[in-house]
Amino acid sequence: MDDRPQLNLPSDEGLSIIGDQDIGDRFLAFARYGHSNGDLTNIKTWTDRRRPEGMLGNEDDLTGVAGSIAEPATSGLRNEKVVEIFHRWQLTARSQFTVGAQLIVDPSNAPTDDTLGVFSVRFRFDF
Repeated sequence: MDDRPQLNLPSDEGLSIIGDQDIGDRFLAFARYGHSNGDLTNIKTWTDRRRPEGMLGNEDDLTGVAGSIAEPATSGLRNEKVVEIFHRWQLTARSQFTVGAQLIVDPSNAPTDDTLGVFSVRFRFDF
């Protein structure tokens, strides 16, 4: 990414590798590794996600469980660990509703907190 002087952000470059594999009819394994030179995003991450499809009866719905570790490039910051669970309902061919929760252990940007919780709700409409 080029630098953005208006936002006081430096340029940055990095690499992301993503792989996924269907396992049977209702299970998908997903892994992602990301690395940047640290000027902007300041992290290296590893994510592993597993997602059984159609768990609640509708084969178009999606349930996911994920774990990740983020290693800050800045020394002295803790490695952040995240566990996430979510469920996405396919409402129509072009709309989805998702709820999720994350547990963040040793948050890098909150050194006085041991754990944080993040809850999310998302509605997506594709047009």
